[in-house]
Amino acid sequence: MPRTPTSRLNNLKADLKQMRSVLIAYSGGTDSVFLAKTARDTLKDNATAITAASPMYPQKELKEAKQLAKKIGIRHIIIDTGKTQLSSIKKNTENRCYDCKKELFKKLKEIASKNNIPYVLDATNLDDLTDYRPGIKALRELNIKSPLVDAKLTKKDIRHLSKNMGLDTWDKPSSACLASRIPYGTQITKKHLEQIEKSENIIKKLGIKQLRIRHHGTTAIIETPKKDIPILLKHSKKITWKLKQLGFTYITIDLEGYRQGSLNEVLKNETDAKRL
Repeated sequence: MPRTPTSRLNNLKADLKQMRSVLIAYSGGTDSVFLAKTARDTLKDNATAITAASPMYPQKELKEAKQLAKKIGIRHIIIDTGKTQLSSIKKNTENRCYDCKKELFKKLKEIASKNNIPYVLDATNLDDLTDYRPGIKALRELNIKSPLVDAKLTKKDIRHLSKNMGLDTWDKPSSACLASRIPYGTQITKKHLEQIEKSENIIKKLGIKQLRIRHHGTTAIIETPKKDIPILLKHSKKITWKLKQLGFTYITIDLEGYRQGSLNEVLKNETDAKRL
């Protein structure tokens, strides 16, 4: 008999019960909210969520993460990692995600140890393993548990189960840290991150949910689903004026539309070129 999302959820709960006490890396996104909710329901007060406050994450996301943690009823810790995270990824190499995750989860392991919590969890799902994610290597090196992967839960599964649980995040668009909008090799600064965050907030107010501003120096490249490009064109004068106020000289639209990890395409192209 084929395994169903419900049977995978039961396996997740069984794994959590065996762990007894967990610290969850919690961003407030679909996956981490689902994991936090399941852990809270399964382990009660032995489940703790922890969020890193940093310029690399939008302030709106932090606010929503706080509200959702309160709604779930899970103990929620917020730590300031701004300086250490920016320092670890400043050069923005193709291993940026690895360096960032290594620095962050070392800190989480220290906090877990001080609180006598034996397991640190992250919310990587099964689909994440198909993308270029060097941060996963850091998680494995530090023995961070990824129970959603172990339970073979896909993004589709998680959205389905989250909806059944009544979680507001069941249809929340996928998100990533603001640093992922900056091409490899371009130094990351707090100013760049602020430009990206403010620019995306401006466009989201037009009713566009899925969005990336790719920061190419003086050029802002807007990625939205193709169905939303007419909205950008309709408000092009307003968008252009406001983004220029933030320091961009050129504002363009990516005609291929939004696609997750588009800045990783250059890595694939370089790899393909070496094979020729």
